[in-house]
Amino acid sequence: MPLLAPLAKMIPVSVLLTVVVSSCTHRPLPECRPLMTILNQGNDLLKNIDLNDGKGISQTANSLKLLREELEKLPVTDKKLQEFRSEFVEIYQTLGDAFAQTSEAIALVNKSTVEVTLPQVKQAQVKVNQARLSISQASEEAELRSKQINDYCQVE
Repeated sequence: MPLLAPLAKMIPVSVLLTVVVSSCTHRPLPECRPLMTILNQGNDLLKNIDLNDGKGISQTANSLKLLREELEKLPVTDKKLQEFRSEFVEIYQTLGDAFAQTSEAIALVNKSTVEVTLPQVKQAQVKVNQARLSISQASEEAELRSKQINDYCQVE
């Protein structure tokens, strides 16, 4: 589908760069493990997303929202880990919003041609392009933060 072609090419390159190693045993910070467990769940969601499935994209957006809420509630006393947590809350918010926007665009395009006008299709393309940019930026930020949290927790 031409509407999603640019997004489909970009996802494997940028979103999947967010790899957080699941073990944090090398650092005496017990708060690393629960934080990284949630981040790994987010990574798994992003690795398994089907970009041609509007419903699946919507479910991913909802799952990211739940993970974001779980991150917000996670008790963290270490100042640096609090920063990482806050940054990933923002990243998951951005990604969730972008996937929700993409899902809406897919739903619009999947309607019968009688119900969808050319301006609506063009608007859907604009939404997908905006979502693509948001996903790309959030993915770059997530990759950087993942490396930093791995270094901080001394994950090898």
